[in-house]
Order: sequence, then structure tokens, then C-alpha cells
Amino acid sequence: MLSREYEIVFFQVFENALSWRSVKRWLTLEGFEELLKVVWLFHHALIKSRSFSETSVFIKPYLRILRTAFQLSLARRKYQSHLKFSIADFLGIVQLIKAQQDVVGSEIQLLALETILESSPPACHSLEVTHLGERFDAFLKSVLFQFF
Repeated sequence: MLSREYEIVFFQVFENALSWRSVKRWLTLEGFEELLKVVWLFHHALIKSRSFSETSVFIKPYLRILRTAFQLSLARRKYQSHLKFSIADFLGIVQLIKAQQDVVGSEIQLLALETILESSPPACHSLEVTHLGERFDAFLKSVLFQFF
């Protein structure tokens, strides 16, 4: 139980640190690669391996961290590294939210939509990726029709 509390506190501290303007400036100029490593670590732990016991607690801070990382990525110059997610990565987020739909509210779905819209468009190279995009599109439409 103590480990779970540390995980929650760590996510909250990291999320709060990203809200500071000086930290955002440093990450944009010099520390973006480190932010990329942390974001991919969170993504792997929460989405791919599902190593957290109660994922519903971590979805909101994860989406906020991811959204900030996408915003910082868009602020970087063209020749610098950027955060890019594939359609499969976005679909993993969507599936996690759908699996936790009874626990998380519509606010989380809207936050996920806003986070996804903050990102740069993923590349679509094959028919399989196009099929994943259609499943992803269905989630986006359901959230949009729910709120608008």
C-alpha cells in the first residue's frame, strides 16, 4: 500500500513541476530528451504493461503530463527532437479509458481528447494502421457527440 501512495505522489509532484514556467523553458531548450524518456516510461508502465495496481488514479495526471509534453514538443524548432505517438499508442490510451469508463468520468474522456488534439498527427503507412485509425476515430466521435 505504501508503494501505491509513493506512485501517486510522484505523479502529482512531476505534474506540478511541469506547470512551472521556468521548468517548461528549461525542458523546451535543454531537457526535452529527458522529458521524452519519462513520458515513454509512464506510457509503458500505464498503457503497455499495466504495472500500476489502480490505473484509474493515474490516468488524469498521465494525460496532463502527456499534454504538456505535446505542447512543449510543438514549441520546439523543426530540427529538434519531438514527441511523436503512433495511432497504436493513442489507441492504447483510448482502450485504457474505455476499460476504466465506469470509474473515470466524462472529464477524463474530454482531457484525453484535448491531449490527443495537442499532438502532431501520427503517420499512416499501412492498411493495418488505417484500421486502427478507424477504431480511434470512433472514440473521438463518441466523445465529441457527448459534449457538443
